[in-house]
Amino acid sequence: MEKVLRDKNKSLHKLKGLPHIYYLNLDEQPERKEYMEDQFQYWGIENYTRISAYDGRDGRDLGDILKGRYPDNMSSGEVGCTTSHLKALVEFLKTDAPCAIIMEDDCDISTVSHWGFSWKDFYAKVPYDYDVIQLAIINTATIHVKMHRRFVNDFSTACYMITRRHAQKLIDLHVRGDKYKIDNGVKPRAVADDLIYNSGNTFAIPLFLYKLELGSSIHNEHIDTFHKSSYEGLWQFWRNQSSMVDDWNNIFDYDPYFGTLPPGFEGQ
Repeated sequence: MEKVLRDKNKSLHKLKGLPHIYYLNLDEQPERKEYMEDQFQYWGIENYTRISAYDGRDGRDLGDILKGRYPDNMSSGEVGCTTSHLKALVEFLKTDAPCAIIMEDDCDISTVSHWGFSWKDFYAKVPYDYDVIQLAIINTATIHVKMHRRFVNDFSTACYMITRRHAQKLIDLHVRGDKYKIDNGVKPRAVADDLIYNSGNTFAIPLFLYKLELGSSIHNEHIDTFHKSSYEGLWQFWRNQSSMVDDWNNIFDYDPYFGTLPPGFEGQ
């Protein structure tokens, strides 16, 4: 118990300066609300706001909250997810804060106990021109723990930090009063990942994970197919390799040319 308390206090110091958190939670899933708020209490996080998410599960029609037509090639669950993120950004913009953290209610912040750095150390190194930093990643092809410009297959909106200017851009594009307009050309689809990340200068680094045991409210069939291998690989890093990192600045620095070469140009 003494070791747990010592680790907790060390981690409390690490999270000092964390931006305000807005976490999404369906009213019909109080167990996930309890999970998130238990985490916040344990790690001493008091600056958070719960956002009552839109429920599009089981094909529920969310047309009454949309402006324009129902988007093509999206399930009602995906529509609910996207509009819930926009709802969180509306709440964020009611403040004067320069940035915020948005979490879904399966985000796992226990990786903090393995950090060899503080949030302030990390924040001091974020790219000056970022719009979004993706902080939880599902990628079954490559596990890349260094800061990098987001890959197109870096999935998950379980956790990200977003600037005020980018949140305002998204609200201007996709919010009309109390309704949401998501039929206006988001490529490839208006799912939360594409709408939020593809519209700005987005970087990625997996500081946090996601609670695999909670499943997915939208794509539960993806858990074993996509989520599990990425989750296990990232936990392997945090539990077994992170303690061997001598200089975390090497993890936080990013190569502006990494992953940007056109096809066929590699090695030339």
